[in-house]
Amino acid sequence: MASEWEKADSFEQLVKEHQSLVAVAMAERFEAMLGEAGFPDGLLVSARQSLEWAGLLGALRDAEDRGLDAKAALSQIATLPIGSDQGPAAVLRAHLRRWEQATGGRWAPRQDLVAGLVPRAAGIDDEDLAKAIHEREQAMEKRARDLAEQAVQTAAPWVRPFGPPPTNPAVADVWWDRLAVVAAYRDRWRITSASILGDDADVGSLRQAAHRARARRAGQEAARLSGLVPQTIAPVPGAPSHDMGPEVEL
Repeated sequence: MASEWEKADSFEQLVKEHQSLVAVAMAERFEAMLGEAGFPDGLLVSARQSLEWAGLLGALRDAEDRGLDAKAALSQIATLPIGSDQGPAAVLRAHLRRWEQATGGRWAPRQDLVAGLVPRAAGIDDEDLAKAIHEREQAMEKRARDLAEQAVQTAAPWVRPFGPPPTNPAVADVWWDRLAVVAAYRDRWRITSASILGDDADVGSLRQAAHRARARRAGQEAARLSGLVPQTIAPVPGAPSHDMGPEVEL
């Protein structure tokens, strides 16, 4: 029972709820975007009736979360042939994934992130949905901070390399914020090892790779704030380094 309760309150579960609500809120805009891309009307009618339709809308949301121009991608995809014997929604989703990979798999740096990982929803017109989404975002931020504080209080192995919280209150606030990002990443992707971000081989998706890069940058900054690495070491946007020097290995 305790395990199930913990899972229900996990960062992963909160992310799923948040993304489901965002998907509902953004579905109308994405449908309009598909309608304007130049696809044959019959193809979109068939796609809407498919079980893969929700997955296609989710893929569009993922593309925008990565800072990619989904509208431009659809315009290009609309010129590609789709066989009559193929499920159009599944094919469009596959084309979109390939287009994402062709961009190099890079996620554009963003500032509007919940707990440093999840793009914050914006432009939601439905008041009830906007309220529910905002509540999930607040819950995610609280969960991340609680996990960071718990890890420090219990001297969890993964948090020890960051040292104690800085004594300067203003610096400490930022340090806790950055540490919470790392804690959120570990909870979201179920990292239980003593390694701060887990093993490279455990990364199984572009989304996790993006979250890991964001958590790495946050960890680098937390370590610098603790004075554990030289101030001259700084993360490169879009191309995070694999280590922070001999003191703190991420």
